[in-house]
Amino acid sequence: MTKKQKLVSLLLCACMLLGTSALAQTTELASDTLLATVGEDSITWADIQNSYNGYVASYGAYYDMTQQSNIDLFRAVALDNIVTETVMMQKAKEFGLDQLTEEEIASAQATADADWDSALQSYLSYYYSDMTSDAPQEERTAALAEAEAYYNDAGYSLEILRTNYVRYAIFNKVEQMMLQDVVVTDEDV
Repeated sequence: MTKKQKLVSLLLCACMLLGTSALAQTTELASDTLLATVGEDSITWADIQNSYNGYVASYGAYYDMTQQSNIDLFRAVALDNIVTETVMMQKAKEFGLDQLTEEEIASAQATADADWDSALQSYLSYYYSDMTSDAPQEERTAALAEAEAYYNDAGYSLEILRTNYVRYAIFNKVEQMMLQDVVVTDEDV
C-alpha cells in the first residue's frame, strides 16, 4: 500500500470515529445541527436525513424505532456513510478525479435509469401481479404513480438516483487509484 493510500485510509477511519459520537443525542435534531466536520466541509442533520430515512424505510421494520438506541444506530450508519463519501469526494478533487467525461456521465445515468425502471417494475410485479398489458391505461398509470410515490417516500427518485450514480462513478475512480498498486498474493489470503 502506498503512502497516499495509507493516508486516505487513515483519514477515512478517523472521520468515521469522530462522526458517530455526534449522534448520541436526543430523538429530535434540528436540520442545522452540526454532526461532523471533515476538512472544510460541515455535515449537518439535513445532510444525512435522507440517508437516515432511506435506512429506516429499508431496515426499520426489523428494529424498534421507538428506542433511542436504534435511532442512534441508524443515525450513526447514515453519518458514517456521508462522512466516507465526503472524504472520498475531497480526495477525488485533490487528485483531479472528480471530473467525468460526458460518456462516463451518460453511462452512470443510463445505469441509474435502468435500475429505476427495474425498481418500478419490481414494485408493480409484486403489488399488481394480476395486472396485464390489456389493463386500461389509467390503471397502469395509477399503479406506476403509486410505485414512484412509494420510492419517493423512501427518499428515492430518478433524479436522486442519477446524481448518486454519477457520484459513485467518481468514487470508483478514487477506489481504482487507491488500489492500483495493491497486489494480493496467495500468501496474503
